[in-house]
Amino acid sequence: MAKPKPSPSTVKPAAERPPQISLKTKLLALIISPVLFLLLMELVLRLLGWGIPSRFWIPWSGQGQKVMLSNPEYCQHFVPKSLSREPAFSALAVPKPATTRRVVVLGGSAAYGDPEVDYGFCRQLEFLLNDHAQGVRFEVINAAVTSMNSHVALRIARDAMRHDPDLLLAFMGNNEVVGPYGPPTLSASLYEKRWFIDLSIAAKQRLRLGQLIAHLARRTQAGADSNAEWLGMEAFLSQQIAADSNKLTACYRHFRENLKDIVRSAYAGGIQVLFCVPPVNLQDCAPFASRHRDDLTDEALALWDQHWQAGRALEEAKDWQGAWDRYQQAVELDDRYADLRFSRGRCAVELGRTEEALAEFEAARDLDSLRFRADSQQQDIIRGIGTKIELKVLDLQQELQRTCDDGILGQEYLVDHVHLNFNGNFQSAWLALGRIQMLMPEELTEPDESAKSAWLMKTQERLLYGSMGHYETALVMYQRKTRPPFAGQLGHEQELAALRDELVHLRHRAKEVGLREESLVAAVTRYPDDMVMQRMYGQWLQRHGQGAKALADLQGVIQRRPFDAAAEQELARAYAYLGQREEALDVLTTKGAARRYADEEALAQIGSFYITLGRLTEAQWIFKELHERAPRRVDALVNLASAASHSNNVLDIQRYASLALEIDPESVQAMICMGNYYAKTNDPQTACTWFERAVDKDPYHYLAHISWGVQLLRCEQTQEGMMHMIKAMELKPDFIEGYQLLAKLLQEGGRPEQARHYQGLYELFKN
Repeated sequence: MAKPKPSPSTVKPAAERPPQISLKTKLLALIISPVLFLLLMELVLRLLGWGIPSRFWIPWSGQGQKVMLSNPEYCQHFVPKSLSREPAFSALAVPKPATTRRVVVLGGSAAYGDPEVDYGFCRQLEFLLNDHAQGVRFEVINAAVTSMNSHVALRIARDAMRHDPDLLLAFMGNNEVVGPYGPPTLSASLYEKRWFIDLSIAAKQRLRLGQLIAHLARRTQAGADSNAEWLGMEAFLSQQIAADSNKLTACYRHFRENLKDIVRSAYAGGIQVLFCVPPVNLQDCAPFASRHRDDLTDEALALWDQHWQAGRALEEAKDWQGAWDRYQQAVELDDRYADLRFSRGRCAVELGRTEEALAEFEAARDLDSLRFRADSQQQDIIRGIGTKIELKVLDLQQELQRTCDDGILGQEYLVDHVHLNFNGNFQSAWLALGRIQMLMPEELTEPDESAKSAWLMKTQERLLYGSMGHYETALVMYQRKTRPPFAGQLGHEQELAALRDELVHLRHRAKEVGLREESLVAAVTRYPDDMVMQRMYGQWLQRHGQGAKALADLQGVIQRRPFDAAAEQELARAYAYLGQREEALDVLTTKGAARRYADEEALAQIGSFYITLGRLTEAQWIFKELHERAPRRVDALVNLASAASHSNNVLDIQRYASLALEIDPESVQAMICMGNYYAKTNDPQTACTWFERAVDKDPYHYLAHISWGVQLLRCEQTQEGMMHMIKAMELKPDFIEGYQLLAKLLQEGGRPEQARHYQGLYELFKN
């Protein structure tokens, strides 16, 4: 039977039928839609201004001037904010003046100038270059950053190419293991792949969306919050890596390729490059961490330890040959233990066997599993780069070592493992001057080697580096060496004792020969826009009751250099010193500032400045306002609790300390404040409990020790109490209130001779 034909009214025309979407189109849409969504999010984030600028220098314009300023947040592209350090302030004129020669220095803290950048390598090099310049002016741009390595330096070098440098000076190698994207930060399979590292950096640096994802990831991590503090080398204690780790092979390869890429980028722009082999302390820096061979049996380890302990005892007795013999027996069981090789080096020095000593010290450095120093392979990579591409390399390790009395680099030029003292910075800058003169013979006169000593004295005068500068640098280094990883080194206690004696000597000299006004006036007259000179002079004026003149001088600098963020900070402090806190905050937060701070950060900065001046009432006003704006800032709560302690307002001590501990239960400062509360409410036993918690959390905190010591004395635990008070003085040798208190307690305890000792130290350090 035939089917009935459909009625014409029921048949849809072809044009009215819904179009059929092909599978290919559906798959394409599935792929494109999320891409478009991500692109839209990236665009929205950029339009909202969220994120950190990707470049090392960022544009600033105002008052008819245009410059490129260093990006203070740049290193947050590579490490969390708590581990990030700001670059030195630099301002690049746009365009570069025709008679200016621009030298950009790349590297880590040694190149940056740590521990005192005002007297560091870059400052000294700039002075020496300009004193030898012919018809041009040299500007040395300090683009080195603490804790950063070649992965970061390569990106900075590429940014530098945009700003017409004449020379890149690369002074790096110490942070390749512990720095960003070092071996401990990634699994072995990922760390092997340099393309993965490059992709990760690009995603977080170039894309705002990548920054957002990284930011959210850090926020979800336990303990990652805005109250985290910079811990210096202590932050890297978990990043140990054995000398025979396969990851080191990849690390060396990445380092070599990063250096090659720096050269390629420079040569593509017609820019010269000078690589420096970084000098490291071999003789006077024991390893930071030692590891035994993995295959050492328990029996062999026990025998090794017998030889080690016997050698240590003989070495302490100055029986160098006997110690060497016992160490030799230990080496035959395990030659991979870094401290053992270092101890053999010391014995070899005393026995006059210099070549053996050098070999042992180098082995100790290369076996150190906390790798804060460039090892032999890293130094050889730099030397090899120069050989392969016919590039001049300045071997600072060899050049400085050649001038040491025993031919082994140590404390003559370095204050710790890699950081140079003033003389070390000068010698390095002098050597760099000679090498740069070879690269630019028409623009620099050849340095006169016979006049080097005179140039050293002249540089000290130029930089106003006198007894006080020497003392302040030594004090920074002493306080740094009280903490890990230095606290775990061989001979640590003896080194600290020697450094304390040196500090007392330097303090005497600094009080006898201070900076004179005529020297400061001459410096600011010759270098009116040098903020280091202006800061020193301003502080001198303030101490001598001339704060208004300091303010006027800084206002003049700002008129000439409205882009100078360093000048703005000093101007804000000058206003604050005169009690004009609103004006101080305006300088830091105004829209046209070279570096505009958020209101909370500006308040924290001014509040901290008042604390350093001892003006606690003004500091309390500032931190109260900060607490109102940011209730969860632990630093504001701790400072309010401390201010309440000074004014004996016990209710506020408990209130603010409790809030701080609620937000951050691990805050040592908050524990100390809570201990102060119980001390002031006449409950020394509970106070001791809180101070003990603080010491357990941070054994190197001087306030925790002295506070616990005082309360132990109240509990009639005299011996233990005095032990903690003396420990506090060892941790902070300029803690003048502690000396005064100790002197008083010792006098009352019938120990007048010791009391006179600490009273003398109080008199020495109080001004």
